[in-house]
Amino acid sequence: MVNEIDGLDTGKGISRFGGNEGLYFKILRAYAVSIRALLTSIDVTGEGDLKDYEIIVHGIKGSSFNICADTIGNLAKNLENAAKINNRDYVVKYNPHFLEAAWKLIFELESFFQILDLENSKPIKDKPDTHALFMLLAACEKCDLDEADAAMEEISSYHYESDDGLAIWLQDNVEQMKFTEIIEKLSGILQ
Repeated sequence: MVNEIDGLDTGKGISRFGGNEGLYFKILRAYAVSIRALLTSIDVTGEGDLKDYEIIVHGIKGSSFNICADTIGNLAKNLENAAKINNRDYVVKYNPHFLEAAWKLIFELESFFQILDLENSKPIKDKPDTHALFMLLAACEKCDLDEADAAMEEISSYHYESDDGLAIWLQDNVEQMKFTEIIEKLSGILQ
């Protein structure tokens, strides 16, 4: 999913950090936090020189090029150059586009890391334990929702790599109390 973030060349970024995806992701997290803070401090409504603005976009430019977010880096570079010569008209005209693109990148990074954290918060297994599936089968045969919920809690505490969506299917059907369908499916799997 991180490969699908517009304006971010993740392949180039991972290469820049010696092929270390974990390090690159750590730097992307730091980028999202620090750039968020910088973006909220941008103000071009004042009358004075654009020195503070120049400093902020300079920081965004360097950080963006560092993570291979070249689109944001180039926008920041152009705005920094305009601010250096106090070209307020250019800054006022192009700052909104820059802010929109930068916020979009921040939101997409934050969404990516939120999903990644959820996926990685559970231990990984190949497929659900046979014992937990038998527990769920027995609960469904007795129409015991409490036992079914307990079995699903056990099953849902893992992320599965090759269960073909079984855990999600079971969760959906337990919530809808479709015990007959669950019994039929698990009987076929466990026999």
